[in-house]
Amino acid sequence: MSDDFVGFEEDDDVQKPIAKKPVAAETKPAFDPFADVAVDTSVESSAAAPTETPAPEPEKKFDAFAGEKTDEDAVDPNLKPGHAKDLWKCPHCGAGNKPGRDTCRSCGKQQDEEVVVPFLEKPGVKPGLLAAIVIIVALVLMNALSVDWSLRVPSAANCDASITQEQAGGADISLDNGTTFTVAGRIAFCGRIESAGSHKGNRYIKVIVDTHAADDSWFKNAKIDAKKDTVVYKTNPTPAPFAVVTLLPAEGGSIPACSKGAWVSVSAPYGSSDKLESDPSRSRFIVAIEDGTIAVE
Repeated sequence: MSDDFVGFEEDDDVQKPIAKKPVAAETKPAFDPFADVAVDTSVESSAAAPTETPAPEPEKKFDAFAGEKTDEDAVDPNLKPGHAKDLWKCPHCGAGNKPGRDTCRSCGKQQDEEVVVPFLEKPGVKPGLLAAIVIIVALVLMNALSVDWSLRVPSAANCDASITQEQAGGADISLDNGTTFTVAGRIAFCGRIESAGSHKGNRYIKVIVDTHAADDSWFKNAKIDAKKDTVVYKTNPTPAPFAVVTLLPAEGGSIPACSKGAWVSVSAPYGSSDKLESDPSRSRFIVAIEDGTIAVE
């Protein structure tokens, strides 16, 4: 074969040139202004290493009873601890005592002594006392709440401090003049007549119902002002109760003579008749007079 094709047939034997690895460029160290300064490593650091602080102890709470003996610490020398089942109970006071004692450690009595039961501790005493108290209270209340409608003796000793009044209907009453009286309630009082008279043929009395009326000097200077609905002492109004009462005789009834200064006791029904009508709010009462309903002294 011609030499013009040098290396054609022997191409596998020809060695290829070996590629060289690139060499890294040498790097210069960064600028350090203290590179030439000598460092003394022998000097120890002045800052001490931090030390661990111990945890504070918990604060003790105040105990007002610290140091005091408890019931468990106190041991009664007359008892055997742990032998409660063996103690005998005193029949007089109930205290426990250790076996072998002849007398009670609390009351000093013997077991075979007669037991004295207090009166209130006896069977049936307390229930009986309670029942008696209930009965007494009931009687007192009944007496306080009950109203005495009886006609009392007219006198200074029986003078009332107020008028007893009750609103309650009742059977109609036939009057002496032939008209009918309609009952609206009942009044009762004992007082002193301040004045008496008649109006349109009907008799009336003005009565001061107050304990001051028993004093003659006070009564002489007292007057019922019907227009102002008050009792005036001299020139001063007073809270003294009073009643302006129109007296209507029932069939068979009679009205006694009434005069100023006399004491009068009334316990009678009040109401209305014909054109006459009671007005309790103003202490005006139309009263039917029957036997035993009025007394004058």
